Amino acid sequence: MVRKQISLVAIILILSTAFAYAAPGDWVFDNWSEDGLSMTTMFDTGMHQETITRTLQPINSHINFIQFRQSLVNAPETAVIAYETGLSAGDAASGLSLWSSSIYTDFEDDKTGSKYDGDGVSVSVGMDKAFMDGMFVSGLSLAYDDSETSSAFNNGGTDTDSFTISPYLSYMLNNTYGLDFSFGWGQGDTDMHRDDLLGVKTSGSQDSDHSFYSVGISGNHWLQNISLGWRLGYYYSKTNYDSYTETDTDGLTTNIDDSSNKIGQIAASVQAGYYLKTWMPYVKVTYENETTRSPSSAADDDGFVWELGANLFGSGPFSGGASISTKSGRGSYESISAIARLSYAF
Repeated sequence: MVRKQISLVAIILILSTAFAYAAPGDWVFDNWSEDGLSMTTMFDTGMHQETITRTLQPINSHINFIQFRQSLVNAPETAVIAYETGLSAGDAASGLSLWSSSIYTDFEDDKTGSKYDGDGVSVSVGMDKAFMDGMFVSGLSLAYDDSETSSAFNNGGTDTDSFTISPYLSYMLNNTYGLDFSFGWGQGDTDMHRDDLLGVKTSGSQDSDHSFYSVGISGNHWLQNISLGWRLGYYYSKTNYDSYTETDTDGLTTNIDDSSNKIGQIAASVQAGYYLKTWMPYVKVTYENETTRSPSSAADDDGFVWELGANLFGSGPFSGGASISTKSGRGSYESISAIARLSYAF
């Protein structure tokens, strides 16, 4: 058994390294020119991180819940009884599970000379299959993301739509510790506009493709009805933005070259919850640090995410959860997010 666990960890690490080099493109928000400067030099990479967060967070939340259920074997008797008469009754039939998640983010940056604000909405649906009595789970997620920004310094704004497909895996080393791995590919389209001081409007549209992978190890421990969890993870994302042509109201056109960006981040989180049979409120704090960020940014490359939420356990195959989170320590950049999810086990 130990040999199998070591082999699986080795496979995950090899796949992670390979994907880092093979993933197409680089990650960038846009290449919207202003007086010869790319908008990448004006906008913070916090916007890029919010987009990848809205794609990854629903997957990681779902995997976290899957692994939490397995840890209930170590929980006090009251929690185990609630589990066995609740969600697991739906799990026992086929091991199939359907889930959906919605997340909303409001963000802004008050940096002098390039202030902007915006919001984003992401909707994800997924399906997975459990094997080995729930110790191994493989699944697939589809996500649609829509984000809009406005910038007063140039009377501009953007509207970005993207789609992402993401396979994911969860493997429990035992009923306490687990591994997770996800990766994805997608495409997007950004419409942008701005006005100059003379009132001339300029607009353009830019296509993109993106890819990412995420790997993590986590644990969940019990102290009576108190659940203590942690996770150490890493994600890496690349996006290519195609060249495009912007046109102003005077009919003048400007060709903008293709561009690229990438983000790599290590994140360590701790979580504490109190199990109440049908639901579990929890608090969670995550420390984030960007090991890779290109182009570089003047913003801080590390910070904290503070989260307050609850997991809900219904009587039968339904379960769900909701949380709200906010970021701090990112200099002039700040954001707040709300997420809700629902799952059904066959």
